Amino acid sequence: TDFKAAFTAAEGWGSYSQKITGNTMSAALAVTWGRVSLRSFGLACQKPPQAVTVILDERKIPVEFSQLQGKVKIRFRDPVTVDHGKELHLSIDFPKPSSQSQHP
Repeated sequence: TDFKAAFTAAEGWGSYSQKITGNTMSAALAVTWGRVSLRSFGLACQKPPQAVTVILDERKIPVEFSQLQGKVKIRFRDPVTVDHGKELHLSIDFPKPSSQSQHP
């Protein structure tokens, strides 16, 4: 599933995009004008994630995450600012479905 939409915030605007491939959801927050400061990020997500990775300027950002009522909340250990022309990349990995063999 591919999705892209514009977003606005108090100090900036840009676009949000996401793509689901297999057991991974990839998302990006691209700031076109101004800047966006974040302490957390939330996404609709029916399955509980196994791992979450966040990258800004080729640097991995330390995060904690939880899933509740169909949403994943990603909390940054330190506030993150995405400046004009930059992108915040998120990768959410889900457990692979277990294959159970049935014996007659």
